Amino acid sequence: MKRKSKTKRIQTRTITMAAVLSALGVAFLYIGSIFDFLDLTAAAASSLIIVLAVMEGGGGIPWMIYAATSFLSALILPNKYPVLLYIFFAGLYPMVKSAAERLPRIVSAAVKLVFFNVMFTLIMLMGRYLLHLPEDEIGLDAVIYILGNLMLVAYDYLLTQLITLYQRKLRKMLKLGGIFG
Repeated sequence: MKRKSKTKRIQTRTITMAAVLSALGVAFLYIGSIFDFLDLTAAAASSLIIVLAVMEGGGGIPWMIYAATSFLSALILPNKYPVLLYIFFAGLYPMVKSAAERLPRIVSAAVKLVFFNVMFTLIMLMGRYLLHLPEDEIGLDAVIYILGNLMLVAYDYLLTQLITLYQRKLRKMLKLGGIFG
């Protein structure tokens, strides 16, 4: 009987923490929705929540947080562009990064770049045809893709450094290990 009780507590804690982190992700995206100049920053901040979920929970927990954050943000935020960035790139990238980095380095880099370019194209097309953003703001030319890929490399490097910092120092200091049960 005690074993079932402990399992239920862990499940309850996992769902509760996932809900809290989803709400935090929605709050970040809401800030990006209100202040247009923070849309990329808000999507990146929300992706850090997924990074934490991948490192501390793994399995289906990051997917649960991603799905809840995506759904709620799409439902309630007034400006959908940060939501679009989150759904099609920032929310998924930590899970793609985690899976890709189990592969050989060259294959890992190729997977990340292909993922980014496919999602970047989707975001650009949806921004143009779904959100009706002006074409001069979007542009599907080679310069945008080159800059985007350079930004991905920088983002990936900085995310790796942040993950390393978290694992070596912040995890103990913040006592976040085991937050999902």
